[in-house]
Amino acid sequence: MGRSKILLGVVGTAGSGKTLFSKVFSEFGATVINADKIGWEILKDSKIKEALQKEFGYSIFSGSNIDRKILGNIVFSDNDKLKLLNSIVHPELIKRLKYKLDSIKKGVVVVDAALILQWKIEKWFNYIVLLKSKKCKQRLVSMGYNEKIVENIINVQRKSLDESKADFIVINDGSMEELKIKAEEIWRRINEIRIPHFN
Repeated sequence: MGRSKILLGVVGTAGSGKTLFSKVFSEFGATVINADKIGWEILKDSKIKEALQKEFGYSIFSGSNIDRKILGNIVFSDNDKLKLLNSIVHPELIKRLKYKLDSIKKGVVVVDAALILQWKIEKWFNYIVLLKSKKCKQRLVSMGYNEKIVENIINVQRKSLDESKADFIVINDGSMEELKIKAEEIWRRINEIRIPHFN
């Protein structure tokens, strides 16, 4: 490998296959950081819970924990409420993500995060992979998600996906095996290229 650490950002709307793509890279030996999991951790933080309770009320709680499904139904039906949620959660999420990236000193590191471009942190990464699929809505609805909420989530996430900022665009409309082949090709290419795209 030409570099001690290669940072790869994987973006795309919900249902596009980011997590499956990242899983293939983990099988090759990459370290995978899932931004959604960091989001789960943040919602357990007492200060964040207090701030969200103040803005959204107790209805978003299930016992002592925030119910992400209830919260999602609220914010993805109201753009102003979504912006409010993001203003509370995203700064801490980005801070924790940066800490995790800085703590890893070598190897290929994959960040599975739909909103890398929206957060304007793409220059943290040597490469950006954008996953696209016509089956996003179909996949999520088949998993039991509300169709209208799915449409809203995909529409919100799609707004920040500027193809010109992607180094690789992967169309994921086929089988898992086809996605794995495409991931293998990108793995080979990034390990052959010695000069990073960003400093």
